[in-house]
Amino acid sequence: VAGDKLLTVDLSTGFPGRNDAPDNGSFQARMHLAVEGLAAGQLVPTVTWFNTSTPWVDLDMDSPNPLTMLLPTDASGQADLRIELRTEANVSLVFEQDGTGFLLDAQAPSLLGSSPNQAAYADQDSARNVILSFAEVGGFHPDEVEFRVWVQGRDDGQNGGLVDGMASLAEYVESPAEWTYTGTVWTANFTVDDSANGDHDAVRVLVLGADRAGNSVPTALAEAGHLNWTTRIPRTVDILS
Repeated sequence: VAGDKLLTVDLSTGFPGRNDAPDNGSFQARMHLAVEGLAAGQLVPTVTWFNTSTPWVDLDMDSPNPLTMLLPTDASGQADLRIELRTEANVSLVFEQDGTGFLLDAQAPSLLGSSPNQAAYADQDSARNVILSFAEVGGFHPDEVEFRVWVQGRDDGQNGGLVDGMASLAEYVESPAEWTYTGTVWTANFTVDDSANGDHDAVRVLVLGADRAGNSVPTALAEAGHLNWTTRIPRTVDILS
């Protein structure tokens, strides 16, 4: 569940075995949320507990109003939601021990690092293993993230684009990826063939999609990509004297 969303809980009342119900206002209710906050981008995430409650509200016993809470934007992790009740009436309150659990993800994914490095000058490779690592608490679903690659020597001018040495969105080619994760670091691996490039030709990688909570990967211009490098053609030199 993403942060900054309005959470609504509908309430109902019932008093089996009684012919009368308590007076309106004799019971009050609120929501309490506890989050085991995890730091994004750590193999062994540090934990910081976050707690928040809504104000107490009087219950209309015939038709209680829903309780609402705006989910926080400064905590991500396993969340526990409970409805709390209090009264001065002469009754015994019995509570369930377990609340409602869900994963709160209030942060958009961010790129931690890559291989090759950003703006690298890398030897031409027909089967380059490309790695992108993201700081992400809630995780990704593979079907909701696309990795698109632009190799200048192969894709420049394709699909109606101009042969101008600049990547455009229509020229990108989707590349399938495999995901792994440790802690709150999610890593995608895929293969890129940049053997069509000449020396100093460019490669761009664009990431499109969102995490499981619907937080979008920050956008990047097609001309730049989220990751870019320049192809190097190794040459040997003969020293004559």
